[in-house]
Amino acid sequence: MTVQKTRDTEAQWLARACFAVAGVLLLYWLGVLGVTPESQGPATWISSLSEGLPHLVVAIAAGFTAQSLLQSDQRTRQKLGIFAGGLLILSFQGITRAILGSDLEHLSLSLRLEVLLRTATFAVGIWAASYALRESPGTATPN
Repeated sequence: MTVQKTRDTEAQWLARACFAVAGVLLLYWLGVLGVTPESQGPATWISSLSEGLPHLVVAIAAGFTAQSLLQSDQRTRQKLGIFAGGLLILSFQGITRAILGSDLEHLSLSLRLEVLLRTATFAVGIWAASYALRESPGTATPN
């Protein structure tokens, strides 16, 4: 297998991972906003929306990055850098908030699942950053 074919295969898998991250982030926040009781008032909704806005931006960046990877766009490296940086920051923030904000001896199943999900998204962010650093500025190939 040639180096170019291996790089194209990795780009396709990274694009799929970007789409998966975008889908998971959107589904997560749809679930959060769906269970936020309306009786708690607009302050709860504003708080939820302000926490969800960075996730929405990263989900949109993930979609654009995946599309760029699949089309072998010349600006893939820049889009990957933005996506990877945002995902790494959000993932690390989520992991530290979940672990430091709770009793480590009595972690609930949902909190363990959130830490596992954040760790997986952190790994995708590292993969995207690694790919962006390995991608030289003029190596995108047309289809």
